[in-house]
Amino acid sequence: MAADPASVLLRLAVLQRLIARPGVIPAAYIYAYDNPPLAITTGSMPLFVNYVGPLQTSVEMGRNAKGIDYMETRLYYMVLYLMSYGAGEEGEYYGLLTPYFDAVWAQFGAYPHLNQLNGIEKAKMLNDSGGATVPFANTAYYGIRFVLQVAGRVFRPFAPGE
Repeated sequence: MAADPASVLLRLAVLQRLIARPGVIPAAYIYAYDNPPLAITTGSMPLFVNYVGPLQTSVEMGRNAKGIDYMETRLYYMVLYLMSYGAGEEGEYYGLLTPYFDAVWAQFGAYPHLNQLNGIEKAKMLNDSGGATVPFANTAYYGIRFVLQVAGRVFRPFAPGE
């Protein structure tokens, strides 16, 4: 594996599935998708959907006859969907979301190199949205949007004949 977006998205989903559902059953795992599914259901929540964010920096680290090695820093958005907008009693979702802040920050703080994923130099949680309305496929949900910054090596091969 490398630090390319597809590999990082897969690793994020693996680490998210290890987060116990706070206040429910410690051994239960969260659903996590490395790429957006076609739909999400109430029965599958809470769940994470991961998105590739903007490239912040790309610095050439070296080249050879096959291509160029870059150190790239990119943002990733990890969106936790907890429940449908308007579900439950007024304000109930805030209390249900609260345990996830510490659980997610602790999980990703424990893996500053995304558990030794080849090419990752550093992974750092930057912020979260707080309890918020988060959209998915033109539908509103209650959840949290976490922002993770990942710096790592990415190899870009030359085209044939170059």
